[in-house]
Amino acid sequence: MKKYILTGLLVWLPLVITIWVLKSVIGTLDDVFAWFMVVARTVLPVSIHPVLADLQRVPGLSVIILVTALWLTGVAVTNMVGQWLLNRSNWVFSNIPIVKSIYNSVKQVSDTLFSSSG
Repeated sequence: MKKYILTGLLVWLPLVITIWVLKSVIGTLDDVFAWFMVVARTVLPVSIHPVLADLQRVPGLSVIILVTALWLTGVAVTNMVGQWLLNRSNWVFSNIPIVKSIYNSVKQVSDTLFSSSG
């Protein structure tokens, strides 16, 4: 009986953890999106507030916005002006004392993970 319980656990555990992680990430993105909506309400005219409230209630909209933002960023940095801006921002982040160690470490890991030889 112990063998079957452990086998069942090994089957279900990866699925449950994957769902939990995805739910947490999407929840965090929705929270950030909600914060942006609050900030937008302070800047945009009152007539747009109902639309912002409706958008805030759409579950998962933050994921679509994030994917779109990532795509637009990718399009932007594939030209010379975008490359120049990217190099300038890398230089700025690499020269801020505390940020430098975090930024360079994360950049090195991501460059390694996404490289063709990684």
